[in-house]
Amino acid sequence: MGKVKVSYLGSDFHIDLFKCPECGAVLVTEDLATGKMLEVEQTMEDK
Repeated sequence: MGKVKVSYLGSDFHIDLFKCPECGAVLVTEDLATGKMLEVEQTMEDK
């Protein structure tokens, strides 16, 4: 786990996600992508 900067529609968010300590690749699980991230995306688009 490590802090990752996520950007969407000009806004930056720092969240803890699984990431490779060697290459920095980030794992976004299906549950996260279709759950919380979708919810945030919809909220941002409504603004």
